[in-house]
Amino acid sequence: MRPILMIENVKNLHDARYCAAVGIAMATFELDPEKSEALTPAAMSEISTWLSGIDCVGRFSRIDPVLLNEQAEVAQIAWVQIPLEDDFTWVEAIARPLILGVEDLAAGWLSMQVAHQRFPDALFLVDAPLSGSVSPLFDEPTLLSRCILRYHAPDQIYRQLRGQGHQPFGFSLGNFSSDNDGLIDYDACDAFIDQYQELALA
Repeated sequence: MRPILMIENVKNLHDARYCAAVGIAMATFELDPEKSEALTPAAMSEISTWLSGIDCVGRFSRIDPVLLNEQAEVAQIAWVQIPLEDDFTWVEAIARPLILGVEDLAAGWLSMQVAHQRFPDALFLVDAPLSGSVSPLFDEPTLLSRCILRYHAPDQIYRQLRGQGHQPFGFSLGNFSSDNDGLIDYDACDAFIDQYQELALA
């Protein structure tokens, strides 16, 4: 199965519908009530009810899991994204499927392995900056198969698709997919998706 595609920080219905139309499998939305740019659960629900064929992901920081579960239910999201931490006790109380965000693979490597054992169905969203490396993941194919790799340049994704061996669960389109206002850059995404489909089907 070819890796899925994700777009993060979607802000409105128009961009969300674009994602669904071009075959993006997951879109993330900021739902942390402490963030000024966050959508309310009710606003998120209005967006999610208009969408088909795409999983909506709500991004939260560490808040009370009871409140988080209530907001996720109202928002009608499929996944909850939270930061990867060493303390998993509060994570166990989250009712929705999990995506654990990993901003620094080297620092979070041990925690990732422990989390993968405790939450085998969880996904990991791993930042892969131009200067960084995700090579340790390719020695752990079971863990890699649960990872969405965030690349900030499309060529990095193309190289991964051309490579032989194990592929991640998916790719998140990084900075190249958005414009200066943080909205989706349709031209850049269209060009990427055309190339992605050609490589993924090769």
